[in-house]
Amino acid sequence: MTEKVMIVGSGGREDAIAMAIKRSGAILFSAIGHENPSIKSLSSKYLVVNELDYRKIEDFAADNLVDMVFIGPDPVLDTPLVNNLLRRGIPVASPTMEAARIETSKMFMRELMKRHNIPGNVNFRECFSEEDLESALRDLGPEVAVKPIGLTGGKGVKVVGEQLETVEDARRYAIEILRRDGVVLIEEKMVGEEFSLQAFVDGKIRLVYADRSGLQESV
Repeated sequence: MTEKVMIVGSGGREDAIAMAIKRSGAILFSAIGHENPSIKSLSSKYLVVNELDYRKIEDFAADNLVDMVFIGPDPVLDTPLVNNLLRRGIPVASPTMEAARIETSKMFMRELMKRHNIPGNVNFRECFSEEDLESALRDLGPEVAVKPIGLTGGKGVKVVGEQLETVEDARRYAIEILRRDGVVLIEEKMVGEEFSLQAFVDGKIRLVYADRSGLQESV
């Protein structure tokens, strides 16, 4: 029997995934935040919905008896959607809300590395007040990274010497985040080459993406 696969999300990344699902021969269902014409044309059935409205999305999946769900947008992973789908017996190719905290909370990620002595961690401070901030800048400065704790679409982190010219710029930006979110993360600046390493895992098997330099062979 042909599998029914549902995708959540309406951006270019989800469009590419939707095309791959369709090429696989599966029947595509989609829950989209806006009417992406490409995803709509690929879908046997679609729901236009606020992508954070997890109850409507899980009901849509259950009502259509989908066999698997793939979630694209990071903010959706910070809702109970995956957990609720799994409780309903619907497999999801995306992490649970708890597992996703390594992406949705920078503080959780730093504390996880510290707790398990994972190499590569840096000195950091979680600041809840301007007094905390001054202490962090004094101990970690003058070159620091200023980070909102949660998701910012890859645009929230600013570093002295790059987006911020001086420690005073860092202070002003950190206070802006502090007043908005009630918390800000200050880290020592890391110097080096930044890269991403991605893999598919199921708890037992790890499949690392290969790049043109043959990275997979060395992992």
